[in-house]
Amino acid sequence: MVALATARSLAAGKGLASPGTFLASGLLFTGYFAAAGFLGALPAVLAVGTDVAAVAAPYFRGQKIGPLDSIAGALGRLDGSQPAGPVTGAGASGNLTP
Repeated sequence: MVALATARSLAAGKGLASPGTFLASGLLFTGYFAAAGFLGALPAVLAVGTDVAAVAAPYFRGQKIGPLDSIAGALGRLDGSQPAGPVTGAGASGNLTP
């Protein structure tokens, strides 16, 4: 979740996300970890579901650019396979969408 929040914020050109975003993510997953002590595997399933939902939500809403595209674009700029510049949603098609 921390990586997703960072990717969304950087792709929007706003720099790093606010500290509250990282704190909220930490509290959520700490709660899942604490609940695993007495609920067994259910919190682990909820934690994975939270991550999958956060990654898939933009694609389900019909957006062309999602967090996976932002991460792929950033990695492409790091290794030089894509030109440097912000990821924009206007007229762009995602790397991971058909």
